[in-house]
Amino acid sequence: KEKEGGMEGERRGEREDKGSDGIVEGAFSLEEALCTIFEDEPQHQHHQQQPKQPPKQPQQQQPSQQHKMALKHMLKGETDQTIQALLTPSPPSSLSSDELTYWVGVSPSFGFDVWETLTKMLAKKYWEEEQVLKAVSCLVSLNCITEGIEMLAHKGYLADAVMMAREHLPPTNSLRCSVHETMANQLKGSGMIQEAAQFYLEARKPLKTAETLLSSPFSLESLRFVGDLARFFSLEKVEEEVARCMERRKKEQQ
Repeated sequence: KEKEGGMEGERRGEREDKGSDGIVEGAFSLEEALCTIFEDEPQHQHHQQQPKQPPKQPQQQQPSQQHKMALKHMLKGETDQTIQALLTPSPPSSLSSDELTYWVGVSPSFGFDVWETLTKMLAKKYWEEEQVLKAVSCLVSLNCITEGIEMLAHKGYLADAVMMAREHLPPTNSLRCSVHETMANQLKGSGMIQEAAQFYLEARKPLKTAETLLSSPFSLESLRFVGDLARFFSLEKVEEEVARCMERRKKEQQ
């Protein structure tokens, strides 16, 4: 037993010596690693301490001072000065439609006159950029219906002009009649006789309606319609032409 106890003590001592050596070796390796970290740290901190360049701000991201100046002019009733303060430092002519759209969104806070003026500027800018439908949308928001229809017709958006005229103008309005007549002329040139006649009738042009129907092969129903139209509007020449057509039709049937 004493021998066994002595052997266990020797083994325990060997393990303790090995453990202490391992700890010492680990400490030295850790010290080397720490020295390496301490040597590299100043460079790392130097890179971190370099000031970051602030992101570029868009031109219109400083509205606070502009809004204050604009508000002062607005309270005095100075519309032109209010707009000038809002658009500083860029003149209105140099602004894009996107920038003007931003200011139109801001403008209701500064009164109706400011909003109206800026919306007109935006409509003009859209017109210059050939964005016709957006320009017309601005005009409609300003209740400039006539100008919007004229713009659509001028740029060849006849279908849109007709729809807008039917929606906003009475049947006897001269602009509405003119737009329908222009559409009828276009349809007639494309050989769409029935459709053209309908638009001539909408344009309050009964004579052209009758002449258009009689200028192409027609059915008995369309002939009767032209006759009724001629009698209603007292179109004597058309009535005579319808009578002759009816006579020819009877002879053909015989």
